[in-house]
Amino acid sequence: MSATNVERQRLDFIDVARGGAAIVVLLEHALHACFPAYKTFSESYFMLGEVAIFVFFMISGFVIPMSLEEGRGVANFWTRRFFRLMPIYWLSLALAFICLPLGLPGPSNVSAGDWKSWLANVFLLQERLDRPAVLGVYWSLHYELGLYVVFSILAGCKLLGRIGVWAFVSFLVFRAIPFSSLSRGTPAVLTYHQAILLAVAFGFLAYRFVSGRFSRTVFYSLTAGVFAVLLVRWTANRLYFPTAQSFDVLLRWTMTLGLACGAFIFLLEAPPHWMPRIGCWLGRRSYPIYLLHPMAESFLWVLNWPSWAYLLGSVILAIAFADIAHRLVERPAINFGRWLERRSTATVAKSRVELKRAA
Repeated sequence: MSATNVERQRLDFIDVARGGAAIVVLLEHALHACFPAYKTFSESYFMLGEVAIFVFFMISGFVIPMSLEEGRGVANFWTRRFFRLMPIYWLSLALAFICLPLGLPGPSNVSAGDWKSWLANVFLLQERLDRPAVLGVYWSLHYELGLYVVFSILAGCKLLGRIGVWAFVSFLVFRAIPFSSLSRGTPAVLTYHQAILLAVAFGFLAYRFVSGRFSRTVFYSLTAGVFAVLLVRWTANRLYFPTAQSFDVLLRWTMTLGLACGAFIFLLEAPPHWMPRIGCWLGRRSYPIYLLHPMAESFLWVLNWPSWAYLLGSVILAIAFADIAHRLVERPAINFGRWLERRSTATVAKSRVELKRAA
């Protein structure tokens, strides 16, 4: 099954995974606002919202190489991604700015007069320029852009299609053996950045499986290898640093990645007719749900509703905001990006025909 055929089948499980992850992130943030004790517990031990974030990165590891291997070029990939990513991002920035004079609590982390930070956020350069992000949810977009760059370089160098079983094995071995930690004499904990890399690698592995490049045996064997990374690191800690308190960190990432992988595999292996329509509908609005839900929660917070009403209202209002944004901004922007792509492809094809005739 080629990458093109994979896209032509409507990958509903990806939409359902996106939609579910967006709702979980929304609920996690609402629970933090309503129940400070839950926030303290989740930040110390286990946060369900992190499971959803890892699912998002698994989806990126699946979708980005699939898009690049369609054969329409890196430039067209960036055109599509720009019009999918930036219009809704700029809309969320504008709404956050509007919230400031209204006196709403949050969601912006930047004052109205800090024009340098606002300008950095407009161009999505706040991390590079060491400026605060307007909304806390923006942190993941920098990872997303980094993945675009890395996969684009691999595709441009004709290396993306060559990544096979041994490349995955080498990556997992390199991540498993904590060279830098052992050389410094420090415990081999797994950082958030490293956990994200494992989530992306799993998503890429799942794409290779769905596209027919890897067999089921290879897919599940390498998936086990992802968790073997955590086991090897834990073993190294027990051998070299028996008194270090690093087990809890590795256990947390094992649980988080395990739940994310389990949810992703369940949806991947489920028959297509199991995918609920509401899940697909939410998935197509997952990006605006993710970016706009802080505004919805801010609007409701001033009403001083009971916790149950605040939670329910946050979900309803965030989905309503996202649906409006999807219809008025996201979908038209995506369609415009596709139109530019078709026009660019037609122009290139016409130029090639004219060159052949001239030759």
